Amino acid sequence: GHKSGQGSGGFTGCGDDTSRPVNCSVVHKTHNGDWSIFIGNTMGVLREYELKNCPDCKAAPVVPGRKKHLDWAAKKLPLRRGYRGIMGAIRSVDVHDDGSVLAAVGLGRFAYVFATV
Repeated sequence: GHKSGQGSGGFTGCGDDTSRPVNCSVVHKTHNGDWSIFIGNTMGVLREYELKNCPDCKAAPVVPGRKKHLDWAAKKLPLRRGYRGIMGAIRSVDVHDDGSVLAAVGLGRFAYVFATV
């Protein structure tokens, strides 16, 4: 019989398979008083997105998954910045109470500290 997922490199095409799953995220007020969401994934990518457009955000006017939908989503949830230099999967993210410093911890047994200014 046919073996599901054979030769697929681990990707079986199931609905719950994600190429870069999000490991952790945190919503926090930053140093300038704006709210942001910090998202880390299994590839060591850590990004900050602004949430200033969320209060007036409505349901997507276009079909999800298309380029027009991605353009609309980028306007509603703009990328503020990315944080570089993290090795391996990010397991936890936290922001200092005053919003000036971000700490991320990965599987490489290192804590990475970034200024959010």
